[in-house]
Amino acid sequence: MKKTICAAALFLVSLTCLSFPSLASGWTVEDGGTRWYNKDGNYSCNMWKNGEDGAPRWLGSDGYEAVSTWVKDGDKYYYVGEDGRKLVNTWAELAPPAEEKSSGSGPFWYLFGPTGKRLESRWEERDGKRYYLGENGAMETGWILDNLYYTGEDGSAVTGWQHLESPEGGEKDYWFNPKGKKYVPEDGEAFALKRIDGSRYCFDADGALASGLCRVRKKDGSYVVYYFGEPGEEELHTGLQRITLEDGTEEEYRFDKNGEGLTEVLNGKLYYNGKLQTAERAERYRAVTVPSDEGARNYLVDAAGHIRKGRTVLSRSGVRYETDADGILLTVDGRSAAGMSFDSPDEPDVRT
Repeated sequence: MKKTICAAALFLVSLTCLSFPSLASGWTVEDGGTRWYNKDGNYSCNMWKNGEDGAPRWLGSDGYEAVSTWVKDGDKYYYVGEDGRKLVNTWAELAPPAEEKSSGSGPFWYLFGPTGKRLESRWEERDGKRYYLGENGAMETGWILDNLYYTGEDGSAVTGWQHLESPEGGEKDYWFNPKGKKYVPEDGEAFALKRIDGSRYCFDADGALASGLCRVRKKDGSYVVYYFGEPGEEELHTGLQRITLEDGTEEEYRFDKNGEGLTEVLNGKLYYNGKLQTAERAERYRAVTVPSDEGARNYLVDAAGHIRKGRTVLSRSGVRYETDADGILLTVDGRSAAGMSFDSPDEPDVRT
Protein backbone atom coordinates (compact mmCIF):
# COMPACT_ATOMS: atom_id res chain seq x y z
CA MET A 1 0.00 0.00 0.00
CA LYS A 2 1.62 3.25 -1.10
CA LYS A 3 1.53 6.37 0.97
CA THR A 4 1.10 9.55 -1.13
CA ILE A 5 1.30 13.24 -0.48
CA CYS A 6 0.59 16.02 -2.98
CA ALA A 7 3.15 18.86 -2.99
CA ALA A 8 2.73 21.96 -5.13
CA ALA A 9 6.02 23.56 -6.11
CA LEU A 10 5.68 27.31 -6.74
CA PHE A 11 8.00 27.22 -9.71
CA LEU A 12 6.04 24.44 -11.48
CA VAL A 13 2.97 24.96 -13.66
CA SER A 14 1.27 21.81 -12.37
CA LEU A 15 1.04 20.14 -9.01
CA THR A 16 3.22 17.09 -8.36
CA CYS A 17 2.26 14.30 -6.00
CA LEU A 18 5.00 12.25 -4.24
CA SER A 19 4.83 8.49 -3.94
CA PHE A 20 6.80 6.09 -1.74
CA PRO A 21 8.29 3.71 -2.64
CA SER A 22 9.16 4.46 -6.29
CA LEU A 23 7.45 2.42 -9.01
CA ALA A 24 7.88 2.22 -12.77
CA SER A 25 6.70 5.38 -14.58
CA GLY A 26 3.52 5.47 -16.67
CA TRP A 27 -0.19 4.88 -16.26
CA THR A 28 -1.19 2.80 -13.29
CA VAL A 29 -4.63 1.52 -12.34
CA GLU A 30 -5.28 1.65 -8.62
CA ASP A 31 -8.22 1.98 -6.25
CA GLY A 32 -10.64 1.93 -9.20
CA GLY A 33 -8.95 4.84 -11.01
CA THR A 34 -5.95 5.61 -13.17
CA ARG A 35 -2.93 7.75 -12.31
CA TRP A 36 0.22 8.78 -14.09
CA TYR A 37 3.51 8.15 -12.27
CA ASN A 38 6.75 9.87 -13.16
CA LYS A 39 10.13 8.09 -13.09
CA ASP A 40 10.80 9.43 -9.62
CA GLY A 41 7.64 7.81 -8.30
CA ASN A 42 5.60 10.99 -8.08
CA TYR A 43 2.16 11.21 -9.67
CA SER A 44 0.96 14.37 -11.42
CA CYS A 45 -2.24 16.25 -10.72
CA ASN A 46 -4.20 19.26 -12.07
CA MET A 47 -2.73 18.91 -15.54
CA TRP A 48 -3.24 17.30 -18.93
CA LYS A 49 -1.25 14.16 -19.75
CA ASN A 50 -1.35 12.26 -23.01
CA GLY A 51 -2.74 8.75 -22.77
CA GLU A 52 -1.41 5.68 -24.56
CA ASP A 53 -3.55 6.63 -27.56
CA GLY A 54 -1.94 10.08 -27.69
CA ALA A 55 -5.08 11.91 -26.55
CA PRO A 56 -4.73 14.17 -23.48
CA ARG A 57 -6.34 13.17 -20.18
CA TRP A 58 -7.02 15.40 -17.22
CA LEU A 59 -5.47 14.45 -13.90
CA GLY A 60 -7.49 15.83 -11.02
CA SER A 61 -6.31 17.19 -7.69
CA ASP A 62 -6.06 13.61 -6.39
CA GLY A 63 -4.03 12.56 -9.42
CA TYR A 64 -6.75 10.34 -10.87
CA GLU A 65 -7.81 10.57 -14.50
CA ALA A 66 -11.10 12.50 -14.81
CA VAL A 67 -13.99 10.76 -16.58
CA SER A 68 -17.54 11.87 -17.47
CA THR A 69 -17.14 15.28 -15.90
CA TRP A 70 -16.40 18.94 -16.44
CA VAL A 71 -12.81 20.08 -16.26
CA LYS A 72 -11.85 23.67 -15.51
CA ASP A 73 -8.34 24.52 -16.64
CA GLY A 74 -7.62 28.15 -15.79
CA ASP A 75 -10.66 30.05 -17.06
CA LYS A 76 -11.51 27.46 -19.72
CA TYR A 77 -14.00 24.63 -19.47
CA TYR A 78 -13.76 21.20 -21.08
CA TYR A 79 -15.77 18.03 -20.78
CA VAL A 80 -14.25 14.56 -20.72
CA GLY A 81 -16.25 11.46 -21.58
CA GLU A 82 -16.32 7.96 -20.13
CA ASP A 83 -12.97 7.22 -21.78
CA GLY A 84 -11.39 10.36 -20.29
CA ARG A 85 -11.00 12.02 -23.68
CA LYS A 86 -12.09 15.63 -24.28
CA LEU A 87 -15.20 16.25 -26.36
CA VAL A 88 -13.98 17.94 -29.55
CA ASN A 89 -15.90 19.62 -32.40
CA THR A 90 -19.23 18.38 -31.15
CA TRP A 91 -22.47 19.28 -29.40
CA ALA A 92 -23.33 17.71 -26.06
CA GLU A 93 -26.40 18.00 -23.85
CA LEU A 94 -25.09 18.24 -20.30
CA ALA A 95 -25.86 19.49 -16.82
CA PRO A 96 -23.82 22.64 -16.17
CA PRO A 97 -20.68 22.66 -14.01
CA ALA A 98 -21.45 22.71 -10.30
CA GLU A 99 -20.31 26.31 -9.89
CA GLU A 100 -22.74 27.40 -12.61
CA LYS A 101 -25.85 25.73 -11.22
CA SER A 102 -27.27 29.14 -10.32
CA SER A 103 -28.00 29.73 -14.01
CA GLY A 104 -30.28 26.67 -14.05
CA SER A 105 -29.97 22.93 -13.57
CA GLY A 106 -30.18 22.12 -17.28
CA PRO A 107 -29.42 20.03 -19.08
CA PHE A 108 -28.21 22.51 -21.70
CA TRP A 109 -26.64 22.11 -25.09
CA TYR A 110 -22.95 23.02 -25.29
CA LEU A 111 -20.58 23.19 -28.24
CA PHE A 112 -16.93 22.25 -27.92
CA GLY A 113 -14.31 23.55 -30.34
CA PRO A 114 -11.32 21.87 -32.05
CA THR A 115 -9.20 21.98 -28.87
CA GLY A 116 -12.09 20.78 -26.73
CA LYS A 117 -12.65 24.17 -25.13
CA ARG A 118 -16.26 25.05 -24.40
CA LEU A 119 -17.30 27.88 -26.72
CA GLU A 120 -18.85 30.90 -25.01
CA SER A 121 -20.38 34.33 -25.75
CA ARG A 122 -20.31 33.91 -29.50
CA TRP A 123 -22.23 32.97 -32.60
CA GLU A 124 -21.36 29.68 -34.25
CA GLU A 125 -22.54 28.48 -37.64
CA ARG A 126 -23.17 24.79 -38.22
CA ASP A 127 -24.75 23.29 -41.33
CA GLY A 128 -25.92 26.71 -42.52
CA LYS A 129 -27.59 27.61 -39.22
CA ARG A 130 -26.43 30.10 -36.60
CA TYR A 131 -26.47 29.39 -32.88
CA TYR A 132 -25.66 31.64 -29.95
CA LEU A 133 -23.68 30.32 -27.01
CA GLY A 134 -24.16 32.38 -23.85
CA GLU A 135 -21.55 33.58 -21.39
CA ASN A 136 -21.59 30.16 -19.71
CA GLY A 137 -21.52 28.36 -23.04
CA ALA A 138 -25.10 27.09 -22.99
CA MET A 139 -26.97 27.35 -26.29
CA GLU A 140 -29.63 30.04 -25.88
CA THR A 141 -33.20 29.94 -27.17
CA GLY A 142 -36.01 32.46 -27.52
CA TRP A 143 -35.37 36.21 -27.50
CA ILE A 144 -31.68 36.94 -26.88
CA LEU A 145 -29.12 39.76 -26.98
CA ASP A 146 -31.39 42.65 -25.99
CA ASN A 147 -34.27 41.05 -27.92
CA LEU A 148 -32.55 41.71 -31.26
CA TYR A 149 -32.40 38.01 -32.17
CA TYR A 150 -34.74 35.08 -31.81
CA THR A 151 -33.61 31.47 -31.73
CA GLY A 152 -36.05 28.61 -32.06
CA GLU A 153 -36.39 25.49 -29.95
CA ASP A 154 -33.48 23.93 -31.85
CA GLY A 155 -31.36 26.99 -30.98
CA SER A 156 -30.95 28.23 -34.55
CA ALA A 157 -31.51 31.92 -35.29
CA VAL A 158 -34.64 32.64 -37.32
CA THR A 159 -34.53 34.82 -40.45
CA GLY A 160 -37.05 36.58 -42.68
CA TRP A 161 -40.65 37.15 -41.62
CA GLN A 162 -41.65 35.60 -38.31
CA HIS A 163 -44.89 35.66 -36.30
CA LEU A 164 -43.75 35.45 -32.67
CA GLU A 165 -44.74 36.07 -29.10
CA SER A 166 -43.28 39.49 -28.33
CA PRO A 167 -41.03 40.00 -25.27
CA GLU A 168 -43.81 42.13 -23.75
CA GLY A 169 -46.53 39.60 -24.57
CA GLY A 170 -48.91 39.24 -27.49
CA GLU A 171 -48.16 37.86 -30.93
CA LYS A 172 -46.59 40.19 -33.49
CA ASP A 173 -44.81 40.06 -36.84
CA TYR A 174 -41.08 40.75 -37.16
CA TRP A 175 -38.47 40.70 -39.91
CA PHE A 176 -34.97 39.31 -39.37
CA ASN A 177 -32.05 39.74 -41.79
CA PRO A 178 -30.05 36.75 -43.14
CA LYS A 179 -27.80 36.88 -40.06
CA GLY A 180 -30.84 36.70 -37.79
CA LYS A 181 -30.87 40.30 -36.57
CA LYS A 182 -34.29 41.89 -36.10
CA TYR A 183 -34.97 45.11 -37.99
CA VAL A 184 -35.60 48.06 -35.67
CA PRO A 185 -35.70 51.81 -36.42
CA GLU A 186 -32.43 53.64 -35.93
CA ASP A 187 -31.72 56.26 -33.27
CA GLY A 188 -34.72 55.28 -31.15
CA GLU A 189 -37.31 56.51 -33.66
CA ALA A 190 -40.89 55.50 -32.91
CA PHE A 191 -41.47 54.27 -36.47
CA ALA A 192 -39.40 53.67 -39.60
CA LEU A 193 -39.92 52.36 -43.13
CA LYS A 194 -38.20 49.28 -44.50
CA ARG A 195 -38.34 48.01 -48.07
CA ILE A 196 -38.54 44.22 -48.21
CA ASP A 197 -38.89 42.25 -51.44
CA GLY A 198 -40.00 45.38 -53.29
CA SER A 199 -42.66 46.47 -50.79
CA ARG A 200 -42.40 49.04 -48.00
CA TYR A 201 -43.46 48.31 -44.44
CA CYS A 202 -43.55 50.25 -41.18
CA PHE A 203 -41.95 48.97 -37.98
CA ASP A 204 -42.31 50.37 -34.48
CA ALA A 205 -39.49 51.07 -32.02
CA ASP A 206 -39.43 47.41 -30.90
CA GLY A 207 -39.24 46.13 -34.47
CA ALA A 208 -42.84 44.91 -34.63
CA LEU A 209 -44.71 45.34 -37.91
CA ALA A 210 -47.06 48.31 -37.64
CA SER A 211 -50.46 48.90 -39.19
CA GLY A 212 -52.64 51.99 -39.40
CA LEU A 213 -51.33 55.56 -39.57
CA CYS A 214 -47.62 55.94 -38.86
CA ARG A 215 -45.64 59.15 -38.55
CA VAL A 216 -42.07 58.69 -39.80
CA ARG A 217 -39.17 61.13 -39.55
CA LYS A 218 -37.39 61.92 -42.83
CA LYS A 219 -33.66 62.53 -43.21
CA ASP A 220 -34.19 66.30 -43.17
CA GLY A 221 -35.90 66.05 -39.77
CA SER A 222 -39.43 66.62 -41.03
CA TYR A 223 -42.22 64.12 -40.49
CA VAL A 224 -44.37 62.29 -43.01
CA VAL A 225 -47.54 60.32 -42.35
CA TYR A 226 -48.14 56.98 -44.08
CA TYR A 227 -51.00 54.51 -43.94
CA PHE A 228 -50.35 50.77 -43.64
CA GLY A 229 -53.87 49.44 -43.57
CA GLU A 230 -55.65 47.33 -41.02
CA PRO A 231 -53.93 44.51 -39.08
CA GLY A 232 -53.25 41.71 -41.51
CA GLU A 233 -52.80 44.01 -44.53
CA GLU A 234 -49.82 46.07 -43.41
CA GLU A 235 -48.48 47.13 -46.83
CA LEU A 236 -48.20 50.79 -47.77
CA HIS A 237 -51.42 52.36 -49.11
CA THR A 238 -51.69 55.25 -51.55
CA GLY A 239 -54.42 57.50 -52.97
CA LEU A 240 -57.79 58.13 -51.35
CA GLN A 241 -58.36 56.19 -48.12
CA ARG A 242 -61.30 56.12 -45.74
CA ILE A 243 -59.93 55.07 -42.38
CA THR A 244 -62.01 53.80 -39.48
CA LEU A 245 -60.67 54.93 -36.11
CA GLU A 246 -60.78 53.00 -32.84
CA ASP A 247 -63.93 54.82 -31.77
CA GLY A 248 -65.67 53.71 -34.97
CA THR A 249 -65.67 57.09 -36.74
CA GLU A 250 -64.49 57.27 -40.34
CA GLU A 251 -62.09 59.89 -41.69
CA GLU A 252 -60.90 60.73 -45.18
CA TYR A 253 -57.21 60.79 -46.08
CA ARG A 254 -55.17 61.36 -49.24
CA PHE A 255 -51.71 59.96 -49.95
CA ASP A 256 -49.46 60.54 -52.96
CA LYS A 257 -47.97 57.79 -55.14
CA ASN A 258 -45.15 57.34 -52.63
CA GLY A 259 -47.62 56.90 -49.80
CA GLU A 260 -46.90 60.26 -48.16
CA GLY A 261 -49.81 62.13 -46.66
CA LEU A 262 -50.67 65.16 -48.80
CA THR A 263 -50.61 68.73 -47.56
CA GLU A 264 -52.42 70.61 -50.31
CA VAL A 265 -55.73 71.47 -51.86
CA LEU A 266 -56.92 68.65 -54.10
CA ASN A 267 -60.27 68.41 -55.87
CA GLY A 268 -61.42 71.44 -53.90
CA LYS A 269 -60.62 69.86 -50.52
CA LEU A 270 -57.93 70.79 -47.99
CA TYR A 271 -55.65 68.02 -46.67
CA TYR A 272 -52.91 68.28 -44.08
CA ASN A 273 -50.45 65.38 -43.69
CA GLY A 274 -53.08 63.39 -45.52
CA LYS A 275 -56.01 64.22 -43.26
CA LEU A 276 -59.04 66.06 -44.62
CA GLN A 277 -59.61 69.34 -42.75
CA THR A 278 -63.23 70.00 -41.87
CA ALA A 279 -65.42 72.38 -39.85
CA GLU A 280 -67.90 71.42 -37.17
CA ARG A 281 -71.36 71.13 -38.69
CA ALA A 282 -72.77 73.30 -35.95
CA GLU A 283 -70.46 76.17 -36.96
CA ARG A 284 -70.57 75.53 -40.75
CA TYR A 285 -67.15 77.11 -41.52
CA ARG A 286 -63.68 77.05 -40.04
CA ALA A 287 -60.56 79.13 -40.72
CA VAL A 288 -57.39 77.00 -40.82
CA THR A 289 -53.77 78.21 -40.90
CA VAL A 290 -51.56 75.76 -42.80
CA PRO A 291 -47.78 76.14 -42.36
CA SER A 292 -45.53 75.68 -45.39
CA ASP A 293 -42.00 76.47 -46.59
CA GLU A 294 -43.42 79.44 -48.48
CA GLY A 295 -45.13 80.77 -45.39
CA ALA A 296 -48.44 80.10 -43.64
CA ARG A 297 -51.67 80.20 -45.63
CA ASN A 298 -55.17 80.72 -44.27
CA TYR A 299 -58.00 78.71 -45.78
CA LEU A 300 -61.72 78.51 -45.08
CA VAL A 301 -63.22 75.00 -45.06
CA ASP A 302 -66.75 73.73 -44.61
CA ALA A 303 -68.03 70.62 -42.82
CA ALA A 304 -67.29 68.44 -45.87
CA GLY A 305 -63.69 69.68 -46.15
CA HIS A 306 -64.27 71.87 -49.23
CA ILE A 307 -62.51 75.20 -49.30
CA ARG A 308 -64.64 78.26 -50.13
CA LYS A 309 -63.28 80.06 -53.20
CA GLY A 310 -64.14 83.64 -54.17
CA ARG A 311 -66.98 83.78 -51.71
CA THR A 312 -68.23 85.84 -48.81
CA VAL A 313 -69.94 83.59 -46.31
CA LEU A 314 -71.39 83.85 -42.83
CA SER A 315 -70.83 81.27 -40.13
CA ARG A 316 -73.64 80.19 -37.80
CA SER A 317 -72.07 82.29 -35.05
CA GLY A 318 -72.25 85.37 -37.29
CA VAL A 319 -68.57 85.66 -38.38
CA ARG A 320 -68.24 86.95 -41.97
CA TYR A 321 -65.43 85.46 -44.09
CA GLU A 322 -64.21 86.57 -47.52
CA THR A 323 -61.93 84.39 -49.71
CA ASP A 324 -60.17 84.83 -53.05
CA ALA A 325 -60.40 82.60 -56.12
CA ASP A 326 -57.79 80.19 -54.70
CA GLY A 327 -59.61 79.82 -51.41
CA ILE A 328 -57.17 82.00 -49.46
CA LEU A 329 -58.87 83.89 -46.65
CA LEU A 330 -58.88 87.66 -47.32
CA THR A 331 -60.95 89.22 -44.54
CA VAL A 332 -62.71 88.32 -41.31
CA ASP A 333 -65.58 90.62 -40.37
CA GLY A 334 -64.11 93.18 -42.76
CA ARG A 335 -60.60 93.09 -41.30
CA SER A 336 -57.65 91.87 -43.38
CA ALA A 337 -56.66 88.28 -42.59
CA ALA A 338 -53.07 88.86 -43.78
CA GLY A 339 -50.64 87.99 -40.98
CA MET A 340 -53.39 86.55 -38.79
CA SER A 341 -53.32 82.98 -37.42
CA PHE A 342 -56.37 80.79 -37.01
CA ASP A 343 -56.94 77.16 -36.07
CA SER A 344 -53.99 74.80 -36.48
CA PRO A 345 -54.71 71.93 -38.84
CA ASP A 346 -56.12 68.75 -37.34
CA GLU A 347 -53.27 66.24 -37.04
CA PRO A 348 -53.68 62.66 -38.28
CA ASP A 349 -54.61 60.13 -35.62
CA VAL A 350 -51.26 58.38 -35.85
CA ARG A 351 -50.06 55.47 -33.74
CA THR A 352 -47.93 56.38 -30.74
